[in-house]
Amino acid sequence: MTLPRLLITGAGGLLGHALCEAAVHRWSVFALGRQTVPDVAQIQWVPADITDDRRLGDVFDTVRPQAVIHAAAMSQPNACEQSPKASAAVNLEATIRIGACCAAAGIPLVFTSSDLVFDGTHPPYEESDPVSPISVYGRHKAAAEMQLRAANPGATICRLPLMFGYAPTGGGFLGELVHTLSTGGRPALFTDEIRTPVSTRTAAQGLLAMLREPGLTVHMGGRQSISRYQFGLYVATAMKLPAARIAPIRLGELTMPAPRSPDVSLNSRRAERLGFDAGDFIETLQDAIARYDG
Repeated sequence: MTLPRLLITGAGGLLGHALCEAAVHRWSVFALGRQTVPDVAQIQWVPADITDDRRLGDVFDTVRPQAVIHAAAMSQPNACEQSPKASAAVNLEATIRIGACCAAAGIPLVFTSSDLVFDGTHPPYEESDPVSPISVYGRHKAAAEMQLRAANPGATICRLPLMFGYAPTGGGFLGELVHTLSTGGRPALFTDEIRTPVSTRTAAQGLLAMLREPGLTVHMGGRQSISRYQFGLYVATAMKLPAARIAPIRLGELTMPAPRSPDVSLNSRRAERLGFDAGDFIETLQDAIARYDG
């Protein structure tokens, strides 16, 4: 049986890796990125930089995808704040080009946006709440949403929270935390930066399901609103380490390039009605940590 062709951008990243793992059972996966994904079988790697217009056009002409999940991003707010042109090229301009390509081909597109399109002062946020970004990263994601909707009204916009999971190239916040704790470090984590974290495995399943929901904007957060400090305590417990290994710190105690939204908890009931299941936070976190131990 010939499987439909799915193009995943950002396939070398944390979320992209989980998407590749989840999609291979029902799709012929074309993984676009600048890094390989060595331990995901049955995918076809497509080396490309999404900011290269000509190369991106060649990819669409060659692969002829039947659906696209656009997960590529410059996702570190501090880096975006320090390099706004690079952030705009990846997070905004490339998104619009991909949206136009999908519109021209008449195929489904799911775009991964962020909870950081909100300023964090009026949680929990619903899809109908006005965006209010306070960082370069958040502003570029919010602008990408608006311009993508104009260029491709059928695109599905999925706002994602802090994510945790496993990837061979590194694990983002969780991977850094596990490494720091494993090597005797004492990480300092914010007590007043609140998110609704979700595992990349459950996010990947939700994004694949949203390919069937054209034109919507949905929130795909987890079931618990917790601080990064509380997240760290859960990780320490799962690793059988004392809670004292996690040092509490407040946002005002540290100067960073990008301002932080204090509480961007997402109301994800719309996505849940459409079949999104964030899963149990503790179980999914333990599963992710176990993959690093393994």
